[in-house]
Amino acid sequence: MVSDLNRSFSDRMQRDWAPVQNSSMYRLSTAQLGIWFAQQINPYASAYNIGEYIEIHGSLDPRLFEQALRTVVSETDALRLQIVNHLDVPQQVVRPALSWTMPYTDLSEEADPRAVAEAWMQADLARPVGPTGGPLFGYALFKASADRFFWYARYHHIIMDAFGMWLIARRVANIYTQLAIGRTTNEGSFGSLAALLEQDAVYRASNQFALDRQFWADYLDGRPEPASLAGHPSLGESRGFLRNTAHLPNRRMECLRSAAHRTGTTVAQIISAATAVFLHRLTSSNDLAVGLPVAARNGVSRFTPGMVSNVLPLRVSVRPNMTMSEVVGQTSWQMRRVLKHQQYQIADLRRDGGIANGRMPFGLSLNIMAFDYSFKFAGNNIIAHNLSLGPVEDFSIAI
Repeated sequence: MVSDLNRSFSDRMQRDWAPVQNSSMYRLSTAQLGIWFAQQINPYASAYNIGEYIEIHGSLDPRLFEQALRTVVSETDALRLQIVNHLDVPQQVVRPALSWTMPYTDLSEEADPRAVAEAWMQADLARPVGPTGGPLFGYALFKASADRFFWYARYHHIIMDAFGMWLIARRVANIYTQLAIGRTTNEGSFGSLAALLEQDAVYRASNQFALDRQFWADYLDGRPEPASLAGHPSLGESRGFLRNTAHLPNRRMECLRSAAHRTGTTVAQIISAATAVFLHRLTSSNDLAVGLPVAARNGVSRFTPGMVSNVLPLRVSVRPNMTMSEVVGQTSWQMRRVLKHQQYQIADLRRDGGIANGRMPFGLSLNIMAFDYSFKFAGNNIIAHNLSLGPVEDFSIAI
């Protein structure tokens, strides 16, 4: 059943996609170019598919849901992007309209609807989608029971990051809620691709860009070889990664919040410090670098879905005689330092540092996603389940 669903979905999506005619072309942003060049190592890998599914508790009208989803696609430049090779240079165009389908499958008669739905999702995420293919997104809706639905969303990372994924999910919920109570949907407030690219260009021509470049040159000077838990980085040739999911009990979260309050720090800083200690104990390395994914958004990018995110190297020194309080204090100070320079893209860092074989200046990465998924679909509560955040070169922790 899963293979039949995937084959049908793939055939319909490819059939509805046609080359752009007479459309304005835009350059790729710095963040997008980083992904474009990285994927050239393995153009047929699925590692740059990112995705999640939203579990909706309550009744849902599939017709209204699809209407809400189509409204959001029409509002969002990133979802109507097509990447093209123009004179051997990657460019992008925003299609004025897009033909696409949203499979809706009733699994309520299945013994385990979630298992069937998740198997379909994983199979779809594993399907290679090249950046010049299309569409660069995919949606599906599954009915698990009369009062439980799963909305699946998949994007190519060149058009979307986790923050953008959250913006879209929140907007779909907002429009669906308005439709469900018979209201006219309010006009979308997303920014445009042109505005995102303008923001990127202005930053790269600014004094701040030069200051950030100098900061990172000084910050990474004399850095040691990254401590690795994987033995060697995948560097893009891997076709997948091993994944394990666990749930943190509420009492553990309360302990973290209490520790953050006592130390005058944040939960994110506590977790980052614990990760550095974890890496130190497993590798016996004292001078560590942890990858820190960040939204890297301000101004128009805070309300514009797209690919903007970045990964920062966070250096932490851990010695066997240090107390946890000392590690937390050092980690929080280092985080405050690097976050001031988070717009300087990792692709630039790789180029500036002349990093051999394109390696990241860190091994393990820690992704703390503090997105507020408390929005509802016409009063129905949701649970967000992340499925993939993109390629994993070494070892990644996502919270």
